[in-house]
Amino acid sequence: MLYVMVQFRVKEGHVQEAEKLIRGFIDNIRNNEPGTLAYQSFQFNHDIQEFVHLMCFTGEDADEKHKDSPYIKQFVDTLYPLCESEPRFHHLGLVAEK
Repeated sequence: MLYVMVQFRVKEGHVQEAEKLIRGFIDNIRNNEPGTLAYQSFQFNHDIQEFVHLMCFTGEDADEKHKDSPYIKQFVDTLYPLCESEPRFHHLGLVAEK
């Protein structure tokens, strides 16, 4: 399993646009990526401009399929200009789970 977290902050006035974009992006993942076991998008309750995405892939191949998809390029090209700075990617190591 491969776990990834992405954190980003959208510019003021672009939250609804980002939310709509994220929903469409996750629909594409749901319909096209069986190797992506989970892809969740969260907003901070105390700061709705701040987002965190959590991903779980079956392995490197599934992560590569995700990265190489045509809809990720469109998502990145549309989302990044809405962000205050580049999204921050973190690869996570699982310590424990239920």
